[in-house]
Amino acid sequence: MLYSKVQLRAWTMQSTTPEPLTIASLEAKRRSFKFSCHCVDSYTSTCPRFLIRIELIQSTCRLLTRFKNAVAQHPRLAVLVSKVEEWFKTWKSGIMSDPPLYASPFSARHAQDTVLASIGDKIDRLVSIVSRETLKLRKEQSPSVIKVRPSGPSEGLLAALETTYEGPGPLRAGGPRHDNDARNISDIRIAPTHGELMSPVEPYLPANLYAAPHHEAGDSMERLLDIQFRLLREELT
Repeated sequence: MLYSKVQLRAWTMQSTTPEPLTIASLEAKRRSFKFSCHCVDSYTSTCPRFLIRIELIQSTCRLLTRFKNAVAQHPRLAVLVSKVEEWFKTWKSGIMSDPPLYASPFSARHAQDTVLASIGDKIDRLVSIVSRETLKLRKEQSPSVIKVRPSGPSEGLLAALETTYEGPGPLRAGGPRHDNDARNISDIRIAPTHGELMSPVEPYLPANLYAAPHHEAGDSMERLLDIQFRLLREELT
């Protein structure tokens, strides 16, 4: 639940006599998350008069924790959290300065330190949530950049295939690998021969890439049939 400007002004116009805080009451209220800090604002002429209750910080913190899309649905929440952080830094610096710029509402220094630490933790949590959700919202709203990889194999791969390429049958520099190593697939027996099974040389398996080296023309049907036949036969045998 967000508080209106009328409610904030009503709190500002409350009595400037703060209720003294004791250690026992402070710890009890802090543990139940229902304590409130009534601050006296004795601002100089350069600082505006305003008063904000701790319930505003707690309510905003619960809202952002329970509803992850609150920042997206209510963009002014980010502005509110920024104003609360700015107010707390100014007020904390003022009451802790020597001499203090603003009257401290706390009866003891350790009570003041406990309350300031508790408020600071909640405000830090609010700032962290708003920053995270704002960044997420910006990423969702920004146009997505699709990285398109160049089609086809890389130049390095093609160069490696070209270096290690040895053609089939008589096209190989050392001659046919075995008695079933032919240039034309029509001359190759489907079932492997004894010489093929016992051959120590790797079979001729052309790469199924457009620019890869091959003994048939690049755009020919013979090239496509040759590659498919040799690869399928290798899988079956």
